[in-house]
Amino acid sequence: ALQFIDSVKHFCEDGDDSYLGHDMESPNSHNKHCSARSTWSVITDSPDFSDGANQPIIDTITSSDILVSSIPVFKIVRAGPPRYVLVMDTSRTMKGRKMKQMRISAANFIENVLSDEAWLGVVSSSTTATIVSELTSLSSHDNRHTLIEDLPTVAVGVSSIGDGILTAIQVLEESDFEAAGAEIIIFVDGEENYSPMIYEVEDYITIKGAIVHAILVSSEAEEDLATLAEETGGKVVSCADTDLTTSLLDALPYIVSGHQSYLTGDNVVQIMSNVTTVAAGSTLDGVVLIDSSANNNITFFIGHDSSTEDHLIVITDPIGRTLTSDGAEILSTILSDSYKIDGESLTGEWRYEITNNDAISIAYTVAVLTGGTTADQPIVVTSKLSHVTVNGSKVGEDQPCLYAALTSDRYGVVGAQVYVAFEDLTTGESYSLDLHDDGTGADIERNDGIYSCYVVPWEGMSDGRYAITINANDLGDDTKVAKTTSGSRAIKNYPGADLYDESEYTPTGRFQRQASGGSVKFVDTAAMFVTDVVAPSRILDLRIVDVFVDNSSLTLTWTAPGDDLDSGNAHTYELRV
Repeated sequence: ALQFIDSVKHFCEDGDDSYLGHDMESPNSHNKHCSARSTWSVITDSPDFSDGANQPIIDTITSSDILVSSIPVFKIVRAGPPRYVLVMDTSRTMKGRKMKQMRISAANFIENVLSDEAWLGVVSSSTTATIVSELTSLSSHDNRHTLIEDLPTVAVGVSSIGDGILTAIQVLEESDFEAAGAEIIIFVDGEENYSPMIYEVEDYITIKGAIVHAILVSSEAEEDLATLAEETGGKVVSCADTDLTTSLLDALPYIVSGHQSYLTGDNVVQIMSNVTTVAAGSTLDGVVLIDSSANNNITFFIGHDSSTEDHLIVITDPIGRTLTSDGAEILSTILSDSYKIDGESLTGEWRYEITNNDAISIAYTVAVLTGGTTADQPIVVTSKLSHVTVNGSKVGEDQPCLYAALTSDRYGVVGAQVYVAFEDLTTGESYSLDLHDDGTGADIERNDGIYSCYVVPWEGMSDGRYAITINANDLGDDTKVAKTTSGSRAIKNYPGADLYDESEYTPTGRFQRQASGGSVKFVDTAAMFVTDVVAPSRILDLRIVDVFVDNSSLTLTWTAPGDDLDSGNAHTYELRV
């Protein structure tokens, strides 16, 4: 609870034989979540310092034992406009459905996600890379429309990812901007098989200072690209190689999430997305819930792979009025129709109907996005993995976790239903886990708006990468925004305490959110099921709730752990007094 110390020069250590001895008995959050270990013990066991890593640097000039100064040096730079280059895999393995899905994803990104201040270039990458569109300002609808119309359509040849990267740098440097700080987003379907290879250009891209993001369009996609993305500070997204998946559509909004000043309006947030195949002559009916934090500048995006564009789209507001060109700006391209509603709209259930008048079945992709409200920031879900690779033989040791932050502005949103779906890239099958904000298991703090779960392999799964989708909703008016007041929270820093008083909770009303969480790679998952080697998670909220003097008994309460961390059911409990 010492929140206002001027500086920290020492950390507590294990043992009580010095003034730095750690107090194992103190009922604080550190002891709760670090198994009563000292701060120095936790730090030295981290990957930053374990196994002799990052030892103190000795002054080599004087050969003395004086440490070289570790005082940080800051460089202040002025941010330029956001610059992106899409490097689209057009090798022959992308032919057909994957090419159409990639084009629809890019169309939504160009039309609805990036801001007027952004600049975008497009590169087609196969045996050799070619520039499809030079770096172009997105300040006009005409420019956006032209970029969409010019997206590559033909998939031929093999894959040279390195040439795609070099050509993206060329696009950036032939403009009036530098490559440093720009973002290169690469779609890739398979392994690279034509020079230059990634390893031949990785030093060059590092020197140039651009950020590389990887969108892996199948389970066969080149893993070296994922490594390059992680090394340059980029994101990695995996996408299922199936007909009815939105993982490719969701990938681009996920990559720029956190870049809110770069997006259309103040905050562009995806509310939902889905893809459905509609038979000839049939109609798709859908419902989306628009809440009070997300009823400003709504966009309905309908992507399709129809060559005739022979369909009827009807969008109806919560009181049954049909949306027409009088109430929305309707933008159509060869890939999509976007219905943009300027300003605030009614909250509640909006409905959309898509009638396929074509002679064949058509896959329709629907996404609904919002610019928030004029008064409040929209509810947003973002996520982070503690481990990008989950090793089945080390789950008990590593305890990999997924954290999903549900916020409105800077405030936590509590009481929601949050779950994660892991999508198999080959089959499209999903496995779901619930995330909790109750201070138990993987969750660090109760009711702080950060929902958590351990990422544990499940029986019958295969090794490989999985796409992650986070879903959050409140369909029963149970969720609230924890709007804090100023002042110290130190007094509530003890196990079981809520961060906020009940009076500080503001109801959100019903809402729904869906967002990509990137990808995770599972290896050696079969090791989890050879023998039961993963222990249940620790019980962190054991309490005495009643004491009965007459019969010398008491009542205990705790949150039950799982069989493997928080997955499954524990077999037995042992109470020790």
